[in-house]
This record gives sequence, structure tokens and C-alpha cells, in this order.
Amino acid sequence: MTSSSERGAATDAARTDAARAFGEVVHAVGDDPRPDVLLAAAARMLLRTTGMERCGVYLREPTTRRFRGRLGVPSDIDETVRRLVVGGRSDEVTSELISTARPVFVADARSDARMALAAPRAWNTASLLGVPMIDEDRVTGLFLLDGARRAQGVDAAMLEQVGTFGTLVGRWAGRTRRSAQLPSALRELEQERRAANGLHRIQPRLSALARGPFNDGAVLRVLADQLGREILRIGPTGGVEHRERPRGADGPPVALEPATIRALRAATADLGAGAVRVVEPSLERGLRRRWVVAPVVADEEPRGLVAVAEVGTPIARLDVELVRRVADLLGIGIERTDADRRQGTDHRHMRAADRLGIVPRTGRTSAPGERPPLLIAFVGAPGDAARSAETTLRLEERLLDRPGGRDGVVLRTDDGLVVVVPAPAGGDPGELRSALLELAPGTGLGDAWIGIVRTEAEEMDLGPALEEARRFAEWGRDRPGAPSIVTAADLGPARLLLTPRARAGQLAREVLGPLLEDDPGMADLLTTVGTFFATGRSVRASSVRLGVHENTIRYRFNRIRQLTGHDVVGDADTQLLVQSALVALEGGVRTDRPAPGDG
Repeated sequence: MTSSSERGAATDAARTDAARAFGEVVHAVGDDPRPDVLLAAAARMLLRTTGMERCGVYLREPTTRRFRGRLGVPSDIDETVRRLVVGGRSDEVTSELISTARPVFVADARSDARMALAAPRAWNTASLLGVPMIDEDRVTGLFLLDGARRAQGVDAAMLEQVGTFGTLVGRWAGRTRRSAQLPSALRELEQERRAANGLHRIQPRLSALARGPFNDGAVLRVLADQLGREILRIGPTGGVEHRERPRGADGPPVALEPATIRALRAATADLGAGAVRVVEPSLERGLRRRWVVAPVVADEEPRGLVAVAEVGTPIARLDVELVRRVADLLGIGIERTDADRRQGTDHRHMRAADRLGIVPRTGRTSAPGERPPLLIAFVGAPGDAARSAETTLRLEERLLDRPGGRDGVVLRTDDGLVVVVPAPAGGDPGELRSALLELAPGTGLGDAWIGIVRTEAEEMDLGPALEEARRFAEWGRDRPGAPSIVTAADLGPARLLLTPRARAGQLAREVLGPLLEDDPGMADLLTTVGTFFATGRSVRASSVRLGVHENTIRYRFNRIRQLTGHDVVGDADTQLLVQSALVALEGGVRTDRPAPGDG
């Protein structure tokens, strides 16, 4: 029987032998920094120590519990090992190596239940020894040694020796990897800094291109110059519609084979507008490089994609975001171009019908010119009154086709009617309200509930406006009076409960109105309102923070009341409405000027 002191001496001897063996490996590697040189030398040392015949080295994948083959010793198994992955659900040997972080010896691989049946037959394996590489208390790699004949002499002392050896190799490999990653991390940090500066610099140019006539070549040229890479726009059928190279670029253009195009299109097939994906190299899919791809979507239809290949230096994370923005901008430009092509036949109102996904019963032409804002009225009524073709036709005749009537369209939906007409100067829905009150009894809509909203001429999606009109109508459904017509002015602060998130910008524009104009005086008024709420609705505290007299603050609020009709200081309901509009503005609502506090 072996005493504890004898066991301790045997353990110390095994660890000493492991340290000596590892020292020989380090001496043999010398100053060569390549990780594979160290791993191959360690594998040969283990074969010499254990008497096994073959050794495969496997390194842990970053995001899974699996280990991918890195190299094999001797060289005739290297190619096979590099194709293997171990650590699947049925691989109990690898599971035991991970859970115990200790070597595992399988004396009879053909009968041991821990072994997958196919592996011993394929490798003619009689016995197997697994040795974990450990770094920072984590199994980061495996040495899997096997032999065609059963190995002899793998006792507790040898398991201790190879276990210690694996830990020493794992720690050395981890330090080598981290040392090699430090310069790369510093380079990546510098690249992200340059990308952030470039993004800040070119954002005004992209904004200007978005407001002007659509030119996809100019947009892609900005992206190519910023990234210093060739930009490809691939059309919906798979052809390359546009190539844009950075200024001063030399060398051949990026080769784009049919298999590569198919792989990139497949990678974006499940993406919608505003998405981007980094596609890793895959020889199986025909991708020899890393790519960044973003779909171009217009009118909810795929219109191709923007693709950038990683050639030379890696693509920065902020550059990936820039590719997404450019693809988004191309989609908006295509929508605007398509809308302009439809200008000849009811350019705005037919487009409204198209965006709402509703086919109008009839169409009229409208005179070309400035596109006004729209009023959208949703009309619901008991029974089938608001869904019958007869009601639609009568309302069209009396509202749109009568002498002195207005241009527009009446659309029938599953749950009611939608009236789309240009907004009068100032956008006041009062005229449409009066017309609907007058015409409702004669069109079978005497008991109707109606919601009216205003939407900007350049809104790219009128669906949220229709949803808000539906909510307004439903709000007034049980109110006394027939028909019941509800507008934003009727709701006051209650509008906050009914406004969809996508319509927050419209709410801000309607409530703040002239304060959003690009004018220094309006900017002062808007800043004063923001400061008033930031200081707990205190005129005195606002004057201290802004460095002006209290009377100046009161004068500004009087001016705000004259411009917008809102008594911000004296009315609690108005304060709730205005503060909510400010929140919408600061949350990213698109206007022609920055939100208060943006510098």
C-alpha cells in the first residue's frame, strides 16, 4: 500500500518531469513566434513521453463548446485533423475533459461507451489519451493521442505528468496569443477612431445628397472615399449595377464571381430595411474574403444590395454602420424617384393610396406644382355604411366632385373609409370637418365616428398616420353627437395616449410649429422652453441658468403663446403636451435644425 508521502513524492516527480519536458519544447521553438510551431513541438513531446502513435491538436471555438482541429502529428494526418471538430453531444470524452480539466485515458477505445463508434474504426484506434490545455482556469485546447495498439504504462504518475505539461502549454500559448493580439487591438482602436472622425466629417455630405436630386453614384462615391475601398451595388437580379472606387485607387478591381454574388444575396435574403451583415469567408459558398453587405429596400421591396469586400486592413465597426446608412439612403432615393415618375396622375394622393396598400376606386389628375401636406380622415360607422361601394361613390361625388370641391381620393378599407385630401394653408382640418359634418347624413354616415390627422408632404410611410386617424375615430366613438369627429385639437394632452411611436415627429412639429424654424430667434425660444422644464417649471431658475432677467423669460413665453397658441407657463395641460413634444424632438425626430442642447 502506497503511503501519502510516497504519493506526494511521485506527484512532485511527475510535475518536475513535465516542467523539464516543457523546457525542452521552449528551447526547441526558440524565438519563433508562430503558435503552430509550439503546438507541434508539444505534440511530438507528448508522443515521445506516452508511446502513443498519433496526436491531433484541437483549439476551442470562441462561441461554442466545440474544438476545431488545428494540426496533426505526424504530418500525414495533419490535413485530416484540420477538417475535424470534436465536442459534439455524443462526445463524452471531450465532455469529461472539459468538466474535470484533467487527462482522460481510454484503454479500449473499441468497447468504451464514451467513444463514438465510428471514430475507432476510422482511425484503427485501440486506446486514446486526451490531455487538456488550460489557461486562466479554462480548457482552451486539447491534445488527443491515440494508437493502433493498446498503450502500456499510462499510470497515475504519467497522467499527472501529461496534465501538468498540458497546463504549461496552455498558459504559454495564451500569453503568446494575448501578446500577439495587443498590437492588433491598438491598430483596431486607431482604425475605429479614424472611422468616427470620418463619419462625423461626411455626415453633412450624405444629408445634402439626401435632400437633393437622387444620385446613387454620388452617394457610393462618398462611401468609397471614406472607406478607401471599392463599393459594389448589386441589383435585384444579381448583376453589378454600379462600381465606385476611391480616388487614387490602383490595382485591379475586386473580382466578383457568380458564386460570390449568389452567396451575398443569400446572406441578405432575410434582412429588411436598415439592416447590415458581416459575412465571413467560406470556400463552400464561394467567398474568399470577408464582406459587409446591406440590403437596399424601397417601398418595402428589395432593390439589390450594397457590398464591400475586406481587402487588406479589416473593416471597422463604424464603417459597417456607414454601409448600412448608405444602403438606407439609396432606398429612400429610389422611393423618391419612383414617386416623381408617378407625378402625372394624382402625384401625391395616388401615392398616398399606394403607401397605404389600398387600391382607390377612381383616380383623378391634379395640377403639378408644390406638394401640400395631407389631411387623412378615417370614417367608421355602424353596420356596412362605411364599407359599401355606394357610400364611397356618394362621398366622392359630394366631397370631391361638387362645384368648389377639392382634389383628393376616397378609399375603401375592411373597416371603414379613408379620405385623403390636401391640407389647406396652415394645415387646419376645420374645413374638412365642416364638409364631413354637412355631407355625412346624406351619405348614410349620420352615426359615423371620424378621426382626422395631418401628415407632412414628404412622409415616406403614411401607414402610421392612418393608424393615428383610426385611434382618433375610436376615441370619439362613444362621445355624444352624430357624427363624432375628433382632431388633435379636440384631444389636447390626451393625444399622447393615441399617437403611434412613428408619429412622434408629426406631434412635435404640430405642437412646436414655428419654434423649429432655422432662425436664431426661434432657437432662443425653443431653448427657453427646454430650460423651463429642465429646471422644474421655474421662471426664476430658468433665468439663472440662461443668464437673463426674469422679465426676459416672461417676454419669451408671451412670444411663444402668440406664435403657437400655447400658454406654457400658466396651463398644466399645455405643459404636458409641450414637454412631450420636446421629448419626441430630442429622441431623434427629423427636423431642419438640431434639438435644444445639441451644442
